[in-house]
Amino acid sequence: MSEIRSKLDPNNTLPIVQFRSTPSSFTEVLDEDGYVIGNFTTIDKDGSTHFVTIELEDDETIRGKGYGLAIYTQVIENTHARGFTFESHPKIVSEKAKTIWDRFVREKLAQEIEPFKMATYIDIEGQMQPHMSDGRPEYSGLYRIPPPEKT
Repeated sequence: MSEIRSKLDPNNTLPIVQFRSTPSSFTEVLDEDGYVIGNFTTIDKDGSTHFVTIELEDDETIRGKGYGLAIYTQVIENTHARGFTFESHPKIVSEKAKTIWDRFVREKLAQEIEPFKMATYIDIEGQMQPHMSDGRPEYSGLYRIPPPEKT
């Protein structure tokens, strides 16, 4: 069991997720029964990987069941297996992603490079406004989870 998994899921209670490549740039996320429950894209750059997009079905069988954390955990493990660092999106993250990154920091897995702060923009009237997605604020900052040191 990886250090990431042992800290995030010590009792092995996260749902099982599988990944399936598609002809497009998306990777599908399947639950343990093989049903597609979402998708994501990642990008590699300069020895680091981050999510470009991550989408999960928005229904009661998925929401709040740990699927997001399970996806992050597996992607981080895959990233580390290649010797890469996993990091937050370099420009903006959703409120849900921020919650996961906050947990990584609490578990002492992530390094805070630049703390998250609410992302803003200047509207046409010159007023600063919060950057929102689906009615929720978005955040900018930078966090990293480097691969474990080889012993």
